[in-house]
Amino acid sequence: MDENRIARTCLKALILNYNPKEIKFNWASNFKSILDRSNHQHLWKELDPNKLYSSKTKITDTIKTLLKNEDMERSQNSLKHYYGSQLAGNNRLIDITSVPFYKLRIFAQVRLNPGIFYLRGEKHSLDHEMNCKLCNLDSHEDLFHFLYECRVHESSRSSLLSNLVCDEISRDNHLNMISKLKPEDYTYLYDFVTTCLKRRKFILEE
Repeated sequence: MDENRIARTCLKALILNYNPKEIKFNWASNFKSILDRSNHQHLWKELDPNKLYSSKTKITDTIKTLLKNEDMERSQNSLKHYYGSQLAGNNRLIDITSVPFYKLRIFAQVRLNPGIFYLRGEKHSLDHEMNCKLCNLDSHEDLFHFLYECRVHESSRSSLLSNLVCDEISRDNHLNMISKLKPEDYTYLYDFVTTCLKRRKFILEE
């Protein structure tokens, strides 16, 4: 590359201003981190376009494998954390491969408890700082109220409650009860949440 080309000048400036704490603001630093992770640090010293191009496939394959392994490790750790009390003594992870992804996604959104749901590409946000506009209980519309208190959703709640193993549900333990649902019971949670979100949207927009 001609040393006087604008692209080369910009690259030199980015390299000169390399800051490992601000990688996302510097594409050259970002690229260097990719080379480091894929064990191609030697390419950074030369920055030879031909060598970089010939190594492209190997670099991307290595990074994809690394990211996949990291995702798998996080997934397994998460499952061990939430289902550890349900393991059958042989340290075996519960199989959730038979559960559709869209149901797992709703389960994860409830468990994270932000009061925000994404259903078929549409965002639904509970207004936890305001009283519920659907019922007259004078209670904030947080996740607990939505799942267990709001009278508007009472008719849809029986199937969900019958599958929660708990004598008394409270704000302190309700997420723990949700986490203990067996994968085969995710359907009850999914059906309740999606039905109630649609009902809520219809009432508020009417």
